Parts: sequence; C-alpha cells; structure tokens
Amino acid sequence: MDVNGKEPRNPGPSWSFALFRFGVRVLPLSLQYAGGWIGASVAYWRMPAQRNHSRAYLEAILQRPPLRREVWKHFYTFTLYLIAKVRAGVGKPVELVCEGSDREHAEILFGNDPMLLGTFHVGASDLLGFHIGETGRRVCMVRMRVGNSGDLDALAHSLGDAVRFIWVNDPGQLLLSLGEALRSSDTIAMQCDRIDHTGRKEVFDFLGKPRIFRTSIYRLAWLFKRKVIFCVAVRDKGIHRFRIRVYPAFDGSGLDKKAHHMAAHRHFQGVLTWLDGLLKENPYLWFNFLPLNPEVTSENEGGRR
Repeated sequence: MDVNGKEPRNPGPSWSFALFRFGVRVLPLSLQYAGGWIGASVAYWRMPAQRNHSRAYLEAILQRPPLRREVWKHFYTFTLYLIAKVRAGVGKPVELVCEGSDREHAEILFGNDPMLLGTFHVGASDLLGFHIGETGRRVCMVRMRVGNSGDLDALAHSLGDAVRFIWVNDPGQLLLSLGEALRSSDTIAMQCDRIDHTGRKEVFDFLGKPRIFRTSIYRLAWLFKRKVIFCVAVRDKGIHRFRIRVYPAFDGSGLDKKAHHMAAHRHFQGVLTWLDGLLKENPYLWFNFLPLNPEVTSENEGGRR
C-alpha cells in the first residue's frame, strides 16, 4: 500500500485492460495493431505526466530535444510490447530466443543453481520470468501490485505454479516472502531501474550523468551466496519473436564482504553501460514512464566508488 493506504494504479480507466485483452483475444493481428495505434495516440494526449517523462528520457538518450512524433513513437512502441505480453497471457504464440554469445552467457538461466535475475523496464522483459518458468525453474517475480492491470496475473495463470509474485507494497510481507524464496531453490527476478522502494542506493554513470540506483540485488547475492545475471528481451525478426540479451553473470563466491561490494559495484556499472548501448541502438525500448533516476548533486552525492 502507499502512504495513503490506497493501492497504486496504472494510468487509465479500470476497464481498459479488460477491453485491451478482449481485443487481443478476438481481433486479427492487423486490427490489434490498428487498435494499438489508436490507444497510443489517446495515451499520448491524455497522459501529460508520462509524456513529459518520455520527452526527458528521449532528450537524455538522443542528446537533443525529441520531436513530437518521436515521443509518440515511444508510446506506440510500448503498446506493441504490451500486445505481445497480453498475447502470451491468452495463450497465443510468442517466441523468446537466446542465441550466440547471449546463449553462452545465459547458460546459468537453464541450469539448476539458484540465482538472482536482474532486469529493467526495457522491451518485453516481463516475459523473461515466464520464459524461465517454462524451462522448469520456479520463478518469483518481485513487483509492485497495482489495482487495474491484469497482464501479469494472466501470464502467471497461464504457467500455473511455475511463476509466483512477491509484492513490494507491503514491506513487512516482502521481507518474509523474499527470505522464504531465497532459502529455497527459486529464481528471484527483480527490476533494478527504480529507486522508489527501500534498499541500498549507490551512484552509477547512466545516460551521460551520475545517477542513483538501488543495488539490493547484490546485497541479497552476498547474504544468500547466489549468482546475479541481467537480461532484457527485445523484438527480433518477426512480429512476436523476441531475443533475450544477456550480460555476463556476477559470481561473488569466495569474496569477503568488502571485496564483494566493490566487485558488485563494478559489475552493475558494466550492466548499465551495456544497457546504455542497447538503448542507443533503439531509444524506444525504455518503458519507465517516470522521472529518470536522480542525478547526483552536491546535496545528495554519495556511494561513488
């Protein structure tokens, strides 16, 4: 719950996701995309806060003020990825592939060792947890519970017991649930680009500025002796084919606490540099329509290594 005791909500009316899901279930693909075009246009004009956050992000990644059509394209690209996620939730085919060097880095994903999976609000990354669940692993996805979005619930229902959620809304329950999952062999999937929850925060270079990020995933890796791997999923050849992009895993086993922290800091900076490169290739994949991670100033500086 938030500080006012109200469950947070995604923008839009309460019935919007049900209508969206119905359209994906019954309409031909061409009409789904036409509906996505309309939906993106409505969202662009009716969501000024998200539009401003999109503009600020695009200016940071493009190094110039974005054009109006570029901001609209950001909304439309998000809608296309949402269609893919909803399609997966209603049982329609969506393919995730891992090839070449990404496949080599991702061997940990297909093994049996417990791990921590880090990702971001980038591309179709929500599908990663469900893809891993299909390999036979049990996956716990750490997410914020919102009141008017059934996309994750639909995906989880399609995989039964292979995927479950740990909601961050209740900090007390979060700690209990995380502890239970970490003591088991479950894979814990965490999005690491927002700082609105509790946890260790440090400074890293991202989008040309020193910015604050949470590094709780590495703290958990130290406490529970787990490896950390970061992945995102981006559209590949074909309409509903996505490629899993993987950064080499972090293994801090054998390190003392200080050495583990320093090595983790270097690893996460490498992850963010890699992510920055992916976003420069396709700026429209960043779906965090919120303020960018705060820049470091003389008032809030700290944590740099």
